[in-house]
Amino acid sequence: RGQLTPPPRYTSITTGLLHTCSIMSSRVVACWGDNSSGQRTPPPQFATASLNPGYSPAEIDAGWFHTCATTGYGSLACWGDNSSGQSSPPAAPFDDDYVWVDVSAGAWHSCGLMVDGRIACWGADDDDQSFGHAIIDEAWLLPNEEFVDVEVGDQHSCALTDHGHIYCWGST
Repeated sequence: RGQLTPPPRYTSITTGLLHTCSIMSSRVVACWGDNSSGQRTPPPQFATASLNPGYSPAEIDAGWFHTCATTGYGSLACWGDNSSGQSSPPAAPFDDDYVWVDVSAGAWHSCGLMVDGRIACWGADDDDQSFGHAIIDEAWLLPNEEFVDVEVGDQHSCALTDHGHIYCWGST
């Protein structure tokens, strides 16, 4: 009798408005569903397995019509609809490093958490959901706190600190 190919295994899953993406155990991003804005077509570095896990996808999140993912080395890529800049993360200034550890994709904006606890948002900002595209850092927090998670919705964003405090901005 023939050999069976084992079913794929997944390590994470995220859903957008009409699409779904997942990181497979083979360290490849797989997406399905609507592709009207290219939201299920990851860039080449996420579509094929890398022998170096640092280049492989680590975190993934889907917005309405776009998707973003980080790698083990802290780089970040977004794909799909970019009509409000939601798929264009900021480039690091020459004297600064942006090492991403988490990303959250919303309807028309996205935010990412950096290894040093700073947050950057990009895309739509009509309700201040991208915080004016400024870097959000410890100046916003109580002493000795740092951000450990960020999540975005349609018109707002929220972040959690290591002391259990939640900060939100944008429309309520």
